[in-house]
Amino acid sequence: MLPSLLSVSLLGLVSLVAASDDARLSTQSLPLYHRLVSFSSEAAAPEWVLRGLVHVDTIQDEAWLEETGKGVEELVSPAWLAGGANQDEQLQEEKYQIVLGEPEEERRQIIAVDSCILLHPPSSSFLEHLTLVYNSAPAAPQLTGFRYTTAGKGSRAACVKGASREQAERGAGALGGEITVKVDRGTAPEPVHFRAPEAAAGGKPVTVGEDGKIIPPPPEKSFIQKNWPYLLPIVVILLMGGGGEEPAAAPKK
Repeated sequence: MLPSLLSVSLLGLVSLVAASDDARLSTQSLPLYHRLVSFSSEAAAPEWVLRGLVHVDTIQDEAWLEETGKGVEELVSPAWLAGGANQDEQLQEEKYQIVLGEPEEERRQIIAVDSCILLHPPSSSFLEHLTLVYNSAPAAPQLTGFRYTTAGKGSRAACVKGASREQAERGAGALGGEITVKVDRGTAPEPVHFRAPEAAAGGKPVTVGEDGKIIPPPPEKSFIQKNWPYLLPIVVILLMGGGGEEPAAAPKK
């Protein structure tokens, strides 16, 4: 009785360890950096600031943002929020940039939006959407890019020239828990079939590969290749019929 209980306990422990290893391997964590950049200034672009960590479960296709760094409110200065005589020009020239992954990577995708979008009336809803695009391979999912969009009533109120400070005031905690992250699985492109102009009148369709090149049709079979199943029995019969002895000649009278 005791060995049976022990074996069951060990089996459960092994299953629990295997499940935890699978969950750990299926979860990826990517840093999300952001900054405000002015393209009208001659000064160097500011350093990237960590906003948080994006956690992705590649098995369940779920993702969420853990805001462990600085929010947008901590990037801007009081003078930027207070505005001034050149407020409209400043808001139009400032860009809010985000990058997923380490900014020092040679191949990275940077998305920039007008910084005025991040200012909105306190009473209006403001949402941010982060979409992670993965390839369609279920065994080895790889991140191929991401999209960043904003939505909500009054989200572009401050982008209107001459907007009042009341309109452009930033809502408290608008970025806190209102950013949604989702996973988008890409689909592998299928071969394209179309009729070439010279083959439009009753011609055969042309197959184009993923590289855009036309795949040539297989060579046409010869008469023997097409009909050898029917010719083979005839050849066998002829060979078998010609193998006997020749009949003796009739005696002369």
